[in-house]
Amino acid sequence: MKMKSKKNISIFLVEDDPVYASTLKYDLSSDHSYKIKVFSSGEECVKKLYLNPDIILLDYYLNGKLNGIDVLRKIQRFGENIQVIFLSGQEKIEVAANVMKHGAYDYVVKNETAFIRVKGLIKKILNYNKLVKENRDFKKFQAFILFVLLIGIVSVVVINYMHPELF
Repeated sequence: MKMKSKKNISIFLVEDDPVYASTLKYDLSSDHSYKIKVFSSGEECVKKLYLNPDIILLDYYLNGKLNGIDVLRKIQRFGENIQVIFLSGQEKIEVAANVMKHGAYDYVVKNETAFIRVKGLIKKILNYNKLVKENRDFKKFQAFILFVLLIGIVSVVVINYMHPELF
């Protein structure tokens, strides 16, 4: 998976309250150049998963046939690299525990600190993804170095066998 620059980070915001959605989108866009697509239903989001968002901000209660957990399940079937942060007005610990049990990255209560928490979680996800990519690149580099060393050793052994007078 190629690491994207912050300008290429794609975020889906699935929120059926248009005022909350536009305010959160504006707040996120004011700090970064994220590509944010807003959906008012889970069904709309699921139809656009082929666009491969990096992060999905998902309301727990949604208008339509799919609730947040239903959408999360469909997202997980689509791709495991998509991180989902739930947003909800529910302050019940059972709700938070339920979404985490189903594989959400985190759960944010819609309160006065929600936007700050969402920004912090996005930053954590992007930093984690960057570390994963760096680790993968380092392992590829290690494998390349080992391959070059192996070729060198084999070459020396072959030359020694064919021309022992050189050693």
